[in-house]
Amino acid sequence: MTIDISRKSFDHRRNTAWTTTMQGRVATDAPINEARQLRDRRVRALSVDLIGRCGYPSALPTSFEITVAGGAMFIGPGRYYVDGHLAENFGVGAQFFDEVLSEVRFAAPIPFADQPYLPGDPPPEPEDGRYLVYLDTWQRDVTFLQDETILDPAVQVDTFARRQTVWQVKAFGPLPDGVDCETPDDGIAGWPAVIAPSGGRLPTRAAPAQAPLDPCLLPPGAEYRGIDNRTYIYCLHDFAQDGTPLMKFSRSHGVIATTILSQPQADVLDVVEVAKDDFLRFNPGDWVEITDEARMLAETPGVMARVLAVDDPGNSITLEDPLPAGTLRLDGPGPDTDQAFHPIIRRWDQSGQIVDHDGNLIVDLDLPGATGLIPAPADGTFIALEDGVEAALDTAPTGEALRINDCWTFIAR
Repeated sequence: MTIDISRKSFDHRRNTAWTTTMQGRVATDAPINEARQLRDRRVRALSVDLIGRCGYPSALPTSFEITVAGGAMFIGPGRYYVDGHLAENFGVGAQFFDEVLSEVRFAAPIPFADQPYLPGDPPPEPEDGRYLVYLDTWQRDVTFLQDETILDPAVQVDTFARRQTVWQVKAFGPLPDGVDCETPDDGIAGWPAVIAPSGGRLPTRAAPAQAPLDPCLLPPGAEYRGIDNRTYIYCLHDFAQDGTPLMKFSRSHGVIATTILSQPQADVLDVVEVAKDDFLRFNPGDWVEITDEARMLAETPGVMARVLAVDDPGNSITLEDPLPAGTLRLDGPGPDTDQAFHPIIRRWDQSGQIVDHDGNLIVDLDLPGATGLIPAPADGTFIALEDGVEAALDTAPTGEALRINDCWTFIAR
């Protein structure tokens, strides 16, 4: 989600076959990443055209096969294609060598509670009844904050990020009587909402009355008042009790983040690094999010807090209010955090009075009791983020609901 990129230039509507590198030009990340997205889309489209929306190879008949033994559920090793995404279960137990792919794999199925992308507390025991067990698959960006192997020990600087395919086997139910394998999706109450894509869209623009033709880019003649080039990410953090989407944004694509090492006090966090330079740093008054792998893979929001003070020499951050108990998973009785869950603190850039395009106050994030989040106004209402940059959340143009962690990327130049 939050990776250090200059922009996203891929658009499937251009019918691009590949990108061509020209001599003597400055190399940037955008065309390289666009070429990879082109290839990924081509492979996924080819997989769906040849295999269908889902399927597994005949050579691996136990791929994601669900079995029950001793009252526990197990997931068979192998490969499964979901909407062109390749989900792989490498198994557990005795290892063997795959001669085709020249790699080590494992023969035994994985217990349901030991799935590699279900960290944290074990899933709850289901009630008695019949369930629809399904494979949920998606892609996400992984940085050195989640995977230390990205850092070369000889360099100690992150030079790339990884695009990871995540899979989770889940259970939906209990199901009512009469539902079986032949029942269509819309015949299972509540199931269409589980599999529907997000209905959210995000038009963006700079301040002038004439809106840009491309909702993902700010037009060259727009009244963007910033002095730097920015890559924004605008995310749905959570929903208010009345269902209003609560938003957050970052002008640096959310990359100002660091690992939390310990929590010596309820309002103090010791971290790896409070600042890379005068810009990429945490400052008093910043709104931050405390999260970890368990929350991110469960697609649940982190805890928002505001910074009171930053100790650069000591690499510690003091928050205005103590964190709720249980926010961080601690490693034993002491204050050290459990690094298996990769706890992080991330800076977001919303602050002060947030108004709409006409100057009407939406929320004042400096008031006591503020949550640090922006309640989205009515559909199509542009919010003034900063420096002439505006965004309008369209909540359901196609009828589907919004989802937590919906994010949009756009640039300001």
